[in-house]
Amino acid sequence: MRRLPPLNSVRAFEAAVRLRSFTAAASELGVTQGAISRQIKIIERYLGVELFTPAGRGIMPTKRASEYAMELRAGLDRIGLATDQFAEAQASRMLRINSHQSFATSWLIPRLSDFQSRHPGIDMRIMTSSVPFEQLTDPFDIVFRRYPMRFPGYECRAIFDDFRLPVCSPEALARHPIARYEDLAHHTLLCHDNFAGTFTGMWDRWLSLAGVDEKMQPARLHFEKFYVALLAANEGLGLVLAPIRLVSSDLSKGRLVAPFREPAVPCNPVEMLFPAPPNDSSRTNAFVKWVSVQALADVVDIGQWRDGASVDHGPSHD
Repeated sequence: MRRLPPLNSVRAFEAAVRLRSFTAAASELGVTQGAISRQIKIIERYLGVELFTPAGRGIMPTKRASEYAMELRAGLDRIGLATDQFAEAQASRMLRINSHQSFATSWLIPRLSDFQSRHPGIDMRIMTSSVPFEQLTDPFDIVFRRYPMRFPGYECRAIFDDFRLPVCSPEALARHPIARYEDLAHHTLLCHDNFAGTFTGMWDRWLSLAGVDEKMQPARLHFEKFYVALLAANEGLGLVLAPIRLVSSDLSKGRLVAPFREPAVPCNPVEMLFPAPPNDSSRTNAFVKWVSVQALADVVDIGQWRDGASVDHGPSHD
């Protein structure tokens, strides 16, 4: 059985000897000078010997302590190298995906079990972020955004177009049926103001296109993010003007309903950034192909739904 001193004390001792300063060791390890002193006392008690002697206004390691620190440094270097190698091996198996939270939660995750069943050996890390692609600091393999992206060695592809329509829960529609646009006066319009207010006026635009009287002002409930407004719609709090591609799963499963088929307000397509060929990553290639197939299938479903093949058209403008 190995006799090993406390690792925190080893790190503090090695740094203090190498840097010839408790203060510098504390700065390197991100702790206080007092914490370094306590760790040095712990390892001295463990070894039963003093490791430092006074030297002017400071302290110096003894000769044996310096030799001991050199051996410990070699051991710590080996631990660090082994850890880096292990982490790199794990990272090479990890498919790292960065997406807006609304796309991840509403479109990707509801379909992800299909990818897992087809590729059970692929580890994935899904990170959600609303910052512009150019400001990402975390490493990535695949990025989803609603605008074209440019990155050396990568290709950007629009996976599907999209449009917005009002959606709500079946319970909300049952409480206050909608037979015409003016019936929206009995509902709450759920708004989301992310991207510095870009979507604040989206409902005004839709109501104008629908020809709704400007005097009709339904109550509004504002949220910072779309996915929160969508959650509120699922809970029956009102109608949200949603990108239909993102909520197609909720529509097909009956968790949400769309009272109207028009006017449909276009929105930016969802774009996917991925390594350009040639690419030796079977994980990335498998995911890109899978997303493309899923998006194509979604186009068929949405096309039938929007054309009214399986759902009656909504009320007219009268």
